[in-house]
Amino acid sequence: MPLAEIPLCVWRKRGQTFVFRGQAIRYWTAGQGEPLLLIHGFPTASWDWHYLWQPLAQRYRVIACDMLGFGDSAKPVNHQYSLLEQTDLQQALLKHLNIEQPVHLLAHDYGDSVAQELLARHHEARVNIASCVFLNGGLFPETHRPVLMQKLLLSPLGWMIGRAFTGMAW
Repeated sequence: MPLAEIPLCVWRKRGQTFVFRGQAIRYWTAGQGEPLLLIHGFPTASWDWHYLWQPLAQRYRVIACDMLGFGDSAKPVNHQYSLLEQTDLQQALLKHLNIEQPVHLLAHDYGDSVAQELLARHHEARVNIASCVFLNGGLFPETHRPVLMQKLLLSPLGWMIGRAFTGMAW
């Protein structure tokens, strides 16, 4: 059975916004059932999940956001972006949605690191995680080999490359 594509223009219309530390964050929800938080990779956005969105929504309450600095969410200039802040954002989204039951995580790439921090917070009883699946990420920093685009985004030219991607449709 082929997976149904959600066109980007439709995806954007279905999004909602909440404010995290004074910044507008775009998020999406669908379906019923146990909550499943989808955490996107770098340098993309939650639209990465659009092929899986409808099949997953048949079983779960799927939740995804564009992390701070990504996709349709705010991109504050001269901001010190951090993995811990992105994790705080995921927890704030769950709180905004009044999710109190254990959450399943499905994470990709950069999202794997955010999910790892959520798992650490689960161990500290700060969030309740039911399960976690990692896709294509650098779980072991000492063995991670960034791709060329990631290296360029981290270089002094990164701001120009990031600006070029801001208007692009993923």
